[in-house]
Amino acid sequence: MSFAFEAHDGQRRKDGRTPYIVHPLAVLRYLSSDLGIVEPDLLCAAVLHDTVEDTGTLPRALARRFGRRAARLVEELTIPPQFHGPSVPSTRKTAVVLAGARQISWGAVLVKLADRWDNLGDMPHAPWGSSQRRNYLDQTRQLICVIRERWEHDPPPRELVPALERAVQDVEARRTTQRPRSPVASRANRSAVAPESPRCPARRDPERQARSRATAPSERGAGRGS
Repeated sequence: MSFAFEAHDGQRRKDGRTPYIVHPLAVLRYLSSDLGIVEPDLLCAAVLHDTVEDTGTLPRALARRFGRRAARLVEELTIPPQFHGPSVPSTRKTAVVLAGARQISWGAVLVKLADRWDNLGDMPHAPWGSSQRRNYLDQTRQLICVIRERWEHDPPPRELVPALERAVQDVEARRTTQRPRSPVASRANRSAVAPESPRCPARRDPERQARSRATAPSERGAGRGS
C-alpha cells in the first residue's frame, strides 16, 4: 500500500478535498470485504489500478515490485493517455471503455466493476455538470450490457462467478439510484424504486433466425389453407 500512497501523494478526488488514495483503498476494501476476494494479484491490482494512468508509474516498475500478473492487470485497466482527459469527447471515452471490457481478463473486469462502484458512490460529491453525470451513467449502463453479452459466449472462470455477479448487481443498483428521476414521481415512491436492469440492445440469435426462416413457409401455407 505504501507504493500507492507515495504514487498518489498530493492528488485529490474530484471533490477537491478527499485524498486520492481513499479511492483505491475503497476498491480494495470492496473486493476483499464485500466480494470475498483473497487472490493477492487482484487485491494488489485494486490498490494500484490508477498508478500507471494517473501518476506516470511505468508498468515495468510494477512488474519488478509486485510481479508480472499484478502489473498486467493494472495495464489492462489503464486507459491510454490519448483517450483520457476532459478534452476527449465522451463518446470516444465510452468506445474505449467498452472495447476494453470485451478484451481484458475477467479478473480485470472485476476490478473495473469495483472501481466503477466506488466512483458512482462518489458522484454526489463530485462537481460534475448534469451532462457529465448523464454520460457517465449511460456509459455504466452500456458497460454492464457489454459484460453480460460477453458472459454468454466467454464465461468467466468459475471461481470468479459469485463475485462478478454480485459486482454487476451492486454497480447497477448504484447507477439506478444516481439516475435522474421523473419529476412526477412522488417522494414516497422514490425511496422504494427497485434497481432496474439496463436496457441492453437486443442481440440477434442466428440459430433462432434460421429456425424461423425454415418454419415460416409451412406456417404461411397452413394459414392460407385454413
